[in-house]
Amino acid sequence: MVKAEFRRRVEKAVRGELVPVDEIKPVSDGRAALFEIRWSGVAVTESEEGGQVRHAEIEVRMIHTEPEGLGLAAVGLHAHEKRVVPGDPAATHAAQDREIEVAERCYYAGVRALWGLAERRRS
Repeated sequence: MVKAEFRRRVEKAVRGELVPVDEIKPVSDGRAALFEIRWSGVAVTESEEGGQVRHAEIEVRMIHTEPEGLGLAAVGLHAHEKRVVPGDPAATHAAQDREIEVAERCYYAGVRALWGLAERRRS
């Protein structure tokens, strides 16, 4: 079920059908054009100490870019569980900034070579 929802959201992104801000939003500071695809309420099962199982809902983010040299395409750079620090929005924001920095490093490491993907010609 969750895997299918991830696939549906990515397919919507490919078609340009994501709804801003609920499903997608820009996250870069202007240097690299980065966007965040968002999933909320993702059901997970977590193992706790002592072998107990806990069910929870999390938020997942995938940061991607849409480089012109690849035509109508998106390159996923970094996916992660959004870390929410209850009662501390500044810490939550700082955690998200660290995840964006990971995506920026992936972006700059691969942009010159288009991440090893073939350049597409527009017809």
